Amino acid sequence: MANPKCTVKARFIGGKVFKADEESGKFTALLVLEDGEDAKVRKIRDQAIKEKWDKKPAGMQDWTVREGDDEDFAHSFEKSFINPKANRQPKVFTKKKTILTEVQESDDILYPGCFVFAVIDCFAYDGNKEKKIKPGATLGLQHLVFWKAGEAIGYDGNPDDSDYDGMESEEDEDDDDDMI
Repeated sequence: MANPKCTVKARFIGGKVFKADEESGKFTALLVLEDGEDAKVRKIRDQAIKEKWDKKPAGMQDWTVREGDDEDFAHSFEKSFINPKANRQPKVFTKKKTILTEVQESDDILYPGCFVFAVIDCFAYDGNKEKKIKPGATLGLQHLVFWKAGEAIGYDGNPDDSDYDGMESEEDEDDDDDMI
């Protein structure tokens, strides 16, 4: 039986979509959900749990929808977010009317701050007492579709004049020598 899945609207915050994380070997996406989209994720989570067990096991870990609680990270503070993962590289697309076009990392289509449709699935798993792993539910990342542009998050590439106050470069020092 296939894992329950859904498509959600979200803001792409970052992750390893085009190249797997070197440590874990997984592909990931950090996605802040648009208002109301968390209900879709909770629905497939509940379905996956129901399909796996007659009743939810005690102490089950829920790695599906989480709430942003870092006041310094305004993009997710008091918003629902997900962090789906995949063993295989997810496809990334743009969509014009009904035509999907696959994009590559070099196309610079996907960036922190843009909005996407994310196709995710949910699966429940048994724990392992010997390895001290509790049973749980988590999300898988199938693919992303660029939805719309958004304000880029993070480094904008343009220094502020005050970033280098009090610092002189070698060129500044050379200019002083020309005055002698």
